[in-house]
Order: sequence, then C-alpha cells, then structure tokens
Amino acid sequence: MHCVKLIDKNGRIVIPKYMREKIGINSEEEMDVLLMDDIEQIVLKRREARCAICSSPKNLKKLDNGYICASCAKRISELI
Repeated sequence: MHCVKLIDKNGRIVIPKYMREKIGINSEEEMDVLLMDDIEQIVLKRREARCAICSSPKNLKKLDNGYICASCAKRISELI
C-alpha cells in the first residue's frame, strides 16, 4: 500500500483509515515512533503492552486503560 500525505504545520501526518483498519490500529492507541538514521526513515510501530508497574510484557491483565502483570497483581493483593 502506498499513499502520499502532507505534513501539517505542527508536524502531524494522518494515517489513512483504510490502512489503520487493515492492521487494526484504533484511535487513542499509543504508537512507538522510531527514527532509522541509517536508512533515513521514520517507522511507526504498535506499542507493546507492558505492566504499568514493572514494565514486564509477560502475563498481562487489562486494567482500565493499561495493563498489570500477574506478579505485580499478586504483590498488590498481598498488601491488602
């Protein structure tokens, strides 16, 4: 897929809806923006879910707008 987009005066680019839908990107979703100096490209990557407390990407449970891992959930439950 290819399209040409203009960068607005604030440095923003709109990703076309059909592209977002194709790979399942939702509005308000966080994305990592990577600068690939060696090949002069900017890459957008879906942000990997991580625990809000320890940053672990393993054994996650959804909690409101974020995630918490099973280990941190257990530690918290032991405090209560």
